[in-house]
This record gives sequence, C-alpha cells and structure tokens, in this order.
Amino acid sequence: MSAKKFRRRKLVCGCCGTGFHTWEGYRNQDQDRGYGICRPCQGIEEARDARQWSGLFAQVRTTLSDDRRRRWDSWTEEKQMAFCLRAIENGWISFAVRSTNFRENPAGRPAKGEFLTK
Repeated sequence: MSAKKFRRRKLVCGCCGTGFHTWEGYRNQDQDRGYGICRPCQGIEEARDARQWSGLFAQVRTTLSDDRRRRWDSWTEEKQMAFCLRAIENGWISFAVRSTNFRENPAGRPAKGEFLTK
C-alpha cells in the first residue's frame, strides 16, 4: 500500500472568505466543495473548543458532591470528555450554539456556546 501523495489545493475559507492553499497535514473540514477553513480561523476554532471544554468541565464539577468531585479531579481530561459526551448523548447536559456568523462578529471573535446541566 503506497502513501497518498500530498496535493496542494486552492480553497476558500468558509469562515472568513479568504482564499488559501492547503498545506501538508491540512485536516479536511465538513465544508462544501471548494471550501475549507484557513489556518487563522482553524486556530480560532481550536481555541474556542478548548474554552468550551474547560467551561463544561468546570460546570460539571460544581454539580458534584465532595466525594464525586475528588474522583472527577483524579480523572484524565480524556475520561472527563468521554463522560461529558455520554452525558450529552443521554440528555443529562444540553448545549446551545450561538451565532458563528463572522459578519455579526466583525472582530473575528469565536461563537459562544453554552452548556446547560439538567
């Protein structure tokens, strides 16, 4: 089996509308044909994701008893993520997405998400 050769492509960023070329290691996003997410917007998305996970972990932690909080604190971040994803799947936690439209966020600030524990 041969390794797939990297092919540089020209895309338009689905977030900011800037044209860009893909790079080696570029991750394909769920975008329409000819669109992707440029490096700066990818960084914004990754930072937003990290903030949302951190906020969710803190919110879940505040709902726990002292014993369960100590157990939660001993878990790895991956185990905490798995628990949170299972809680969302089971309907114990819901997530509301606010606007990601960059025209409404001219400073390029990422969208705000809000986790709601039930």
